[in-house]
Amino acid sequence: CARRPSEGSPFLPGVTRGGPGGAVPELCGECRQSGQYGVVVKVLYVAPYVSDAFSRRHDGSGPVSLGGQRKVELICRALAESGHEVMVLSSAVPGRHRLRWRGRQEEEIACGTHRIPVRYPGVLEFSPIGGLINIARARGLVEAIERRYRPDVLWLYNGGAFEYRATRAGGGRGGCPVILQIEDLPRARRREWGNVKPLLDARVWPEVVATASAFTVVNPRMREGLPKEKPVLLLPGVIDGRLITLSGTRRRPFQGRRRLMGYFGGLTEAKGVSVLGDMLEHLPEPWDVVVCGSGPLAPYFQDLQKATRGRLRFEGVVSPEALYELMCSCDCLFVPEERVSGGEGGVFPFKVFEYVVAGGHVIAPALAGSDEIGIGFLQRWNGSAEDLIACLMRSERDFSAESRERESAKAFIRSTFGLRGVASALNDLLQTI
Repeated sequence: CARRPSEGSPFLPGVTRGGPGGAVPELCGECRQSGQYGVVVKVLYVAPYVSDAFSRRHDGSGPVSLGGQRKVELICRALAESGHEVMVLSSAVPGRHRLRWRGRQEEEIACGTHRIPVRYPGVLEFSPIGGLINIARARGLVEAIERRYRPDVLWLYNGGAFEYRATRAGGGRGGCPVILQIEDLPRARRREWGNVKPLLDARVWPEVVATASAFTVVNPRMREGLPKEKPVLLLPGVIDGRLITLSGTRRRPFQGRRRLMGYFGGLTEAKGVSVLGDMLEHLPEPWDVVVCGSGPLAPYFQDLQKATRGRLRFEGVVSPEALYELMCSCDCLFVPEERVSGGEGGVFPFKVFEYVVAGGHVIAPALAGSDEIGIGFLQRWNGSAEDLIACLMRSERDFSAESRERESAKAFIRSTFGLRGVASALNDLLQTI
């Protein structure tokens, strides 16, 4: 009991889908109606995941990448709603500098109506030594889970040194197959001086790729360099049904007396968000700005909120419901220019698809692979504060002119990367391995 490839599938061309002639068996009527498979697949998902509740219990030691956190949760939900079992092993290490050992902890997270178990291994909260210790322990951590949970598939969020060591316990010994979820390549993001992680990740990357049975990528260009005979699924993001619902009832942009531009994401220099501070000095009327997120620059935006007397509103970290409501209240949504090293296939921010579905006018720089997936028209900003202001000044005119392209992109994203579309695609992927 499985399924045939469906029309409009996000599988990239030129890959084998499994089964005779590339097809896979069809679902029975009962499973088609319920969205579940006759055979339950048990997935061990290794990811740098930290829940909001866990972060609050540990002095806010959560990840800067809130988009990555939401994507992990939504993939877990898509798998669970198809009847599969998922367990998450967190590879996250707090970016702190204190000699304190945090013992192993476990919790369950709510993904829709499903409860997903998460294991946080014990870790030394002293960066980068704590991370190096966990890399050395990764194989043993996975083997301990394998003995009790007995996963059918090892799912890896990116393919770094920790994940490489995890494969030595799984697919590397001829055990369960490995799906490699590629969010960015080892040296795509620029790191601070002295950070050895990209060097370790780059060194083991070829072996992780060779071990993997299938891949997901965030843009089509990442297909280059991957084995042509292995399945590759395009998965830039997963759209929460709550956002789709709110976007359907939102007020049309540019109808109020004031205008609101929003940024929702990590607050680091590498994310490129400091340009907002430069732009605020010359922010034209009637524009205001709202910022949500976490990271080292959070105090900077708190100070900006005071200095601008309300022209900038800093919300910090909010619930998914509040986040989607804020997105759908914005006339414009801003994608900053990340500090990305050349020649690494680029990255694709998860927020871009959310912005399109939210229905506002999107201001973005060059985005790797955006033309191939029909959102090239969003690339309108050259990276400077001056041009960002110019984009705001012509935003209402551009929004009206791009109506056809925007609605086409929104429909494609909702159908292909909504929970139901992603669940179907993940089922197809699981059947190929």
